[in-house]
Order: sequence, then structure tokens, then C-alpha cells
Amino acid sequence: MSFVFCAHHYVTPDLKKIAIESGGVVGDSLEIAKFCMNSSSSEILIAGSRFMGETAKILAPEKKIYMLSKDASCSLTDDVDFNDFRDFRDFVLSNPSKKVVVYANSSAEIKSLADYVVTSSNACQIIEHIDNLGYEVVFGTDSNLAKFVIKKTGIEFDYFHGTCVVHEEFNLEKTLGLKTLHPDAEIVSHPEAGLPILDASDYVGSTSGMINYIKNSTSREFIVITDKSLILSLSDAFPEKSFIPGPTGKESASCTSCARCPHMKLNESSLLDNFRENEVILSPELISSAKVGLMNMLDF
Repeated sequence: MSFVFCAHHYVTPDLKKIAIESGGVVGDSLEIAKFCMNSSSSEILIAGSRFMGETAKILAPEKKIYMLSKDASCSLTDDVDFNDFRDFRDFVLSNPSKKVVVYANSSAEIKSLADYVVTSSNACQIIEHIDNLGYEVVFGTDSNLAKFVIKKTGIEFDYFHGTCVVHEEFNLEKTLGLKTLHPDAEIVSHPEAGLPILDASDYVGSTSGMINYIKNSTSREFIVITDKSLILSLSDAFPEKSFIPGPTGKESASCTSCARCPHMKLNESSLLDNFRENEVILSPELISSAKVGLMNMLDF
């Protein structure tokens, strides 16, 4: 291969296998970003969401970054309008003692408004750092992550309302019902899920954090509150353990345990032949402004 291939944890096993064989990486958004920045390859292909490709391009503008699927976006980027978020930021920034923090699952344009970018693995640490510096926080774009960070750190801040279409639909009542049927199972959750689910969880963390927790846990059974494609990887990595998909089914959902990102599903091996049509192109001005918050994140 003349390129290296990066695959997010939520894509299919065949794509993850190709990533490893190419000398690339299988990881969460932060791990993919760091890999792209440090890779010696001049061409990198990403199977994931478009914001991951944009992040890679911002951090490594000299490299050619491609998306396997040009249509694989993210509900958090699609549902947050740039002008709405800018107006929100400008309103709360009437106080100059505030810093703008945005979730990595956001567009390059949204990142250009940020002092810091955070992921689910470092959000608490970075917001505690900002608080220790004497600044207040304005947060976007995942309100569930914001609520989790507020509860865990005790630091109050304003946040913009946006949610992940997958994690928002996990159902607390059904999850507790599963726990009753499997009393020895641990509930492991991604912080994009709702706070009631997170409060009931034994562990809350990023995708890679969830994997590491499961690896080190003495438990043999887990209820997994995130995209159910992760369960395939977990079952392969830990065949001695059992994994139960977290149940969905709020009023807006018509199925149970259908937690599969519609955007990640668009990444298919059949697209490999034409991926060079999907190069990520960003203006130098946008790269420069969006890089500030990302570089501040990488200090942690």
C-alpha cells in the first residue's frame, strides 16, 4: 500500500484488519489524530467520521488526508449550526474571563472558535486546568458530555445543546432491567450517553478507556453503552468475556438495541478503490484558526 489506513473502533472488523495490515491504527478520535500527526506517511486514509479527517488535516496540513466515505459525517457536527454556536459563544463571552471549549466531534469551522478542543478522554482534565487558571468555561457541542463533566468535576459552566443520535437513545429503564437479569454484569458507558445512564454505570469513559477498563476488570460480563459495533472487537479481543449491547428505545426509537451509528455504517471496504476522490481540503486560514484549540488539547 502507498498509504496508511486509520480505522475508528466503530467501523467493521474487515476495515480494522486492513488498518492494522497497512501499518495504520485502530483507535478513538484522539488516537487517530495523534497517529496522523506523527506518521511518516504522506497519504493517510481514514475510515470514520469527517471531523476526524478534518482534525488530521489541521494537525498535518502537509499530508494528503482522505475519507473512505465522503458522506460519513456525525450528528453532532450536522446538528450544530456554525452561526448559532458563534452567536452563543459571543453572548456568553461578554465576560472576558471565559474560555471556549469544544468537543472534538465538531466541524473545523466550530473548532476555529475554540481556545481548547477536548475529547471524551481528556475533557475533565482540561476543564479542571482551565478552572485552575481562573477562567470560566463555555462548552460545545455535546450537552451530555457537558453534564457528565460538570457532575464529575463540580465545575459549573454554560454549554451548547447538541447530542449524539446513537448515545442519546440508550434507555435507562431497560438497562436496569438487563442488570437485573445479569446481576454480575458491569455497565460500561461512553459519556455521550444521558446522565441517568452514566450515573448507573460502573465505568464511564472514552471508547479506548472502555476497552482498557474491560481488559483489566475481573468481571466476565458487561453491558456496553455505546455503538454496538464495538462489541465485535471486544468479543474478538476478550473471548473469555461476554458482552451485552445496551438497549435503546426512547419514545423516538422504534427498535431495541439498534445502537449503530448511521454515519459509521457508510464506511465500507467496497469504497477502497476510489478513496482518492475524497480528499479532505481545508483553507490555510481555517487550518490556522482551528489548530489553536487542538494544539492546546495535545498539551495534555
